[in-house]
Amino acid sequence: MLSDQFYLAVFIYSVVWVLHILLNSGFFSVPTQHQIIEQKRLYNMTKKITAIYFSPTHTTEKIVKTIAAEFTGTKVNCINVTRPKQRIAVPSMSDTDLLIIGSPVYSGAPPKLFMDYLRRLKGQKTEAAIISVYGNRSAGSTCSRMSHLLTENGFSLIAAAEFIGEHAFSNSNYPIAAGRPDSNDLLTAIRFGRLLKRTTGSDRISPAASNTKLMEPEQPIYFPPPQVSESCTNCGLCRSVCPVDRIEAKATGCLGCGACVRTCPHGARQFPEKIQKLQTALSLNCQNRLEPRTWIY
Repeated sequence: MLSDQFYLAVFIYSVVWVLHILLNSGFFSVPTQHQIIEQKRLYNMTKKITAIYFSPTHTTEKIVKTIAAEFTGTKVNCINVTRPKQRIAVPSMSDTDLLIIGSPVYSGAPPKLFMDYLRRLKGQKTEAAIISVYGNRSAGSTCSRMSHLLTENGFSLIAAAEFIGEHAFSNSNYPIAAGRPDSNDLLTAIRFGRLLKRTTGSDRISPAASNTKLMEPEQPIYFPPPQVSESCTNCGLCRSVCPVDRIEAKATGCLGCGACVRTCPHGARQFPEKIQKLQTALSLNCQNRLEPRTWIY
């Protein structure tokens, strides 16, 4: 009959053998900086980036694409949902994806039709970064609203930013943040994109959703549609850029985005009197340059 000492020796030998295997496999080793960078590079190569934006006058599009362009070596899918037909389908998201969302600010909030689109997006603990672009007046509650909605829909917020773009009501007579985003804004977007690339996939505690229920307006804010002069040739360019497909003189549901006014090659579309009064006030009160703000969580 084998003694207890024999069994103890076998046990000790087995433990030593297992430790030997683990030590040789690098189980207890601390990864070097080079190994960490390589692991991050391989992770980013397999990660899918989805950048979604609503951008009638292309300012939000410019910011979002500048940020997404920093994800070199990674598959980036940019989705423009400005036009009605573009908002029909929603992409599927997994827990290894990164979602970048960009929205303009209209009257201190994201457009309701864009929020309706975001409600259909479903995450699986998918990382998300939210971007708002406003006309040098106020970013309002745009980031807060999108953050609350995406967190409720299964996304993990890792970053947010507020950028400035030329105001929808801006023109040569009443400039409001004219020419923005400019080179300085885009440089901030590049730096934010690089930092976001280094941050994605890191271990973190996701910020909790706000306990305050952020209510959207019961009715979205609409404006009288732009007026049409006799110089209109019915070329159809205005309809091709309208996010609500309503360019008739008596149409309802105009967002006041200014896309049709800027696109018309003949200058045949002009803002109505109500917006012209706002142009004057905004041009006077929004002259001080505001700068972008970014957050990494």
